[in-house]
Amino acid sequence: MKSEIESIYNIYDKLNKNFDNKLIDASELRDLKENVIDCLEMDFEYLKKGLAEFEKLNFEELTSSKDSLYTLGVVNLSMGLVNIIGDLQDLEETLNNMNRKFMLLSNEITEEEYNKSLEIITKTNKSN
Repeated sequence: MKSEIESIYNIYDKLNKNFDNKLIDASELRDLKENVIDCLEMDFEYLKKGLAEFEKLNFEELTSSKDSLYTLGVVNLSMGLVNIIGDLQDLEETLNNMNRKFMLLSNEITEEEYNKSLEIITKTNKSN
């Protein structure tokens, strides 16, 4: 999955370069790389740690959520999943922003429609 996420970033980068960096500000794309791609290894390490804890766990003898292996497994899996979900949300938001800008630049939507779509997204993000 890490390689697929890295491939998504590479597509964004190529697409943006193809349009003279007009689909998304280059600094935003760099931030995406730093915040998502460069952190993927750590995010997946949390998953690996959580899975390793659960593999050590004797499920037949598990009687409490206070069991240290269980607790560490839950914490690490949760941290990994939350981080990866955030990464995927950032990638999806970037894709949508780039697509809307592409539609504007290719005259498929008007400036008014573009701005209206930004208003809708802003309202939706505030309600989440």
